[in-house]
Amino acid sequence: SNRDILIPRDLSLEDAVDLSVSALDEASQDVHTEGIDIVSVTEDGIRSYGEDINQAVDTARNRAIKRVKESL
Repeated sequence: SNRDILIPRDLSLEDAVDLSVSALDEASQDVHTEGIDIVSVTEDGIRSYGEDINQAVDTARNRAIKRVKESL
C-alpha cells in the first residue's frame, strides 16, 4: 500500500535519523528554513531533540569563533 511506501516498517530509528538529517540538510538550502529539530515518536512516547541540537551547534560555533580570534 502507499502507507508502506511512506512509512517503511523495517526502517530503524538510526536510519530514520539519517534520513531526517539528510532531508533537513537539503531543506537548509531554502532561505526560509533554519535549524534542525528532530522529534522521535515511538511506542514509549515523544521526545524532541531540537534544543539539544541547537545548544550543541551554538557551543561549536562559539568555540570555532574563539579559536579564530585566538589565532589572529
